[in-house]
Amino acid sequence: MMTTVSEAQEQLEKVDRQILTLLDERVSLMEEVRDQSESDPRELEEEAVSFWAEEATDRGLDETDAEKIARMVVKLRKAA
Repeated sequence: MMTTVSEAQEQLEKVDRQILTLLDERVSLMEEVRDQSESDPRELEEEAVSFWAEEATDRGLDETDAEKIARMVVKLRKAA
């Protein structure tokens, strides 16, 4: 059965909500790590970017695009 445009848009919105929920969770976890870790935060960020690039490649996604997204994600903070 083919998905209608409307159904696809609803599915996309659902996925976008899930992504935002996961980003919120990641930001909270990263704040905890930054507070408790003696590691340089930039080192942790570079590890995350490398992880994203490797995972993207494994999934057939563009590595460069994944790195760009990862760099934005690791800089994401809670609103003041």
